[in-house]
Amino acid sequence: MSIVEKLIYRLEKFLLAIHNLSSLTKQAKVNGVTIKHKVSTWRELSRIANYTTKEPYTLQWIDDQVKTNDVFYDIGANIGQYSLYAAAQKGAGLRVFCFEPEAQNFARLFENIYLNGWGNRIVPFCLAVSN
Repeated sequence: MSIVEKLIYRLEKFLLAIHNLSSLTKQAKVNGVTIKHKVSTWRELSRIANYTTKEPYTLQWIDDQVKTNDVFYDIGANIGQYSLYAAAQKGAGLRVFCFEPEAQNFARLFENIYLNGWGNRIVPFCLAVSN
């Protein structure tokens, strides 16, 4: 196989991987709970892969401070990692209101909420929050 043929073969495999990524659902096991995420970009995949290492203190804060019947506000929710984690960890009594102004992130946030079946617990808003 020539160098050009190898490059074409690798490029085809890469493009196929990107195409398959557009319909990928990943499950993340985070501190004993399973959370589903729709993934269509390498950045989203990286966020899911680094769930427990990117901001471990945020997860710890949710574990320690958020109670089952609380109201949890996620300002700048992005794709919903912490909203989803809080909902999974604290159960049906927790009400989550999340705010994400960027349209593509909000769309993914919305998908992730419904992928997990938590439309009755998590209320997303596509708007920025400020003082």
